[in-house]
Amino acid sequence: MSQIQTFSPLPCVGPYSHARKAGNMVFVSGQIGLNPETRTLAEGFAAQARQGLTNLGTVLRAAGTNYANVLKVNLYVTESENLPLVNNIYKEFFTAEPYPARAAVVVKGLPANAIFEVECTAFCP
Repeated sequence: MSQIQTFSPLPCVGPYSHARKAGNMVFVSGQIGLNPETRTLAEGFAAQARQGLTNLGTVLRAAGTNYANVLKVNLYVTESENLPLVNNIYKEFFTAEPYPARAAVVVKGLPANAIFEVECTAFCP
């Protein structure tokens, strides 16, 4: 097994890796909408969702894969009324069927007061 670390989006701030690779599988830790240049959360739900999904792509590329190889996604939002919006934003990143298997969970809170977080499991060809 190998560790995948990238300094973009951000260095890990706790005892975890951005991702771990085992064989041809990559397990990506949760990514929130932190802007890597400013190190601040993007403003608003749509901006945080896009930034979180962009950060996910950065980690996937560091692991040698991409959105097309994602098998399973877990989304976390703090307000259920954002689920229809997240579906539209999600399709900007996952552009072709078959889409990954997915769960969308409404939670009370997320790290750094984020309102969106995404994690995934991907195949690395």
